[in-house]
Amino acid sequence: MVKAQENMRIPASLVPRCPVCGGPMTMNLRADNTFVQDDGWYRAAGWYDDFVRRHQNMPVLYLELGVGMNTPGIIKFNFWQQVLGNAQAHYACINYG
Repeated sequence: MVKAQENMRIPASLVPRCPVCGGPMTMNLRADNTFVQDDGWYRAAGWYDDFVRRHQNMPVLYLELGVGMNTPGIIKFNFWQQVLGNAQAHYACINYG
């Protein structure tokens, strides 16, 4: 897919398709009412909360990859709060552009 891109765009034929309706697949982004927040999402959120709780006073690197300002309260601000409350924590942010 990367080799086929031109001007940061990929050919439409490489966009994954829904096996049910054949429409183009999209990422699960918190951008509109199509965001899926199901039992699996809540289960993963619980795992994350458990990790944060178990490591709250330990060395931790909060590595933020490609998180924009669409919904900063979900990841970005949370990471900042965790680092602020833990002297052994570090924050690194890597974004394009």
